[in-house]
Amino acid sequence: MNTHGPAPGHQGGVGFTKTPAGRFYHDYYGENLFRSDMGIERTTLGSLLDHTARLAKAEKNAARVFGADRSWSVVVGTSGSNRTIMQACMTDNDVVVLDRNCHKSIEQGLILTGAKPVYMVPSRNRYGIIGPIYPQEMQPETLQKKISASPLTKTKAGQKPSYSVVTNCTYDGVCYNAKEAQDLLAKTSDRIHFDEAWYGYARFNPDLLRSLRDARRARRP
Repeated sequence: MNTHGPAPGHQGGVGFTKTPAGRFYHDYYGENLFRSDMGIERTTLGSLLDHTARLAKAEKNAARVFGADRSWSVVVGTSGSNRTIMQACMTDNDVVVLDRNCHKSIEQGLILTGAKPVYMVPSRNRYGIIGPIYPQEMQPETLQKKISASPLTKTKAGQKPSYSVVTNCTYDGVCYNAKEAQDLLAKTSDRIHFDEAWYGYARFNPDLLRSLRDARRARRP
């Protein structure tokens, strides 16, 4: 395949060889890396924007491997994925329910959307290990009390949250029963987001996979 196109601008790495600093960069990583860096205008490769050709096949295969209905490739990592999801699911002044142990990209999603959070506080033991959120934190009555008490949301008392986020697994490797957490949060939120950036292995563990499948089946109409 001819990799010399209008993008990326380094032209298969050749552009880096024009300056001493660029040459050092090119030599350090090697020619093959830059020759493999191709833009989406190559129709045989496909596009991440409209999910076509080989990229579309790769996304379908990823969905099959991980047992998902759909899979989308991104170039901004799981943090960018979180921000994208949040911008699609909430808007200014929505009330949202967040895991207090969430990743900073979730907080960034709040800034981008203007949504107002209340937090479910997770457990923490004497060794400093952050555990799961206890079920009582997910109860509708508890969440409505938080909405009424928070200076960010007290004017929205009684308003139904539009979205909730749980970090699964936690940074310390503590895993939720996804179906139980989902059943509790579904009483409050229509959209439930399990941030599983550290949980890719779950698909290949029989016990964890069972929990994920149960939750997935329960949410299908």
